[in-house]
Amino acid sequence: MKVFTEAIIANHNQLSGIKRYETPDLERWADTFQCLMEIPSYIGSRAMRGYIEDPDVKFIVTERSPEKWVRSIDNTIGEAVKAAHKFPLNILKRFDSELGHFLHLATVMYWAYADGANPGDADSEAALYQNYVE
Repeated sequence: MKVFTEAIIANHNQLSGIKRYETPDLERWADTFQCLMEIPSYIGSRAMRGYIEDPDVKFIVTERSPEKWVRSIDNTIGEAVKAAHKFPLNILKRFDSELGHFLHLATVMYWAYADGANPGDADSEAALYQNYVE
């Protein structure tokens, strides 16, 4: 989860000081995996360049309507972000590091997809929609 969080920050915040992932970085990180899901949304297309021309690498692209995607993000990641600030998770995340990292990852993901907005903010759904169609 720390790797995912770092990758999202590097990919979506050029001023973060974190180097964006390249193909060799992804290979070190996912060395033994045979299948990866959602990776471009975490690390960006830059790290995927080395795989695009490889005929043995398969990509499955699923397109959804922007409205359904926004609703899905709000109902999954958005709910995790909101729950992180309510009892009991607001306390448990401080004692369970894996839970804390997961909730931090969810928050960073939502911020990246919603241009820094939080779930329920006035501009969050518009930002999610715009980032999906771009």
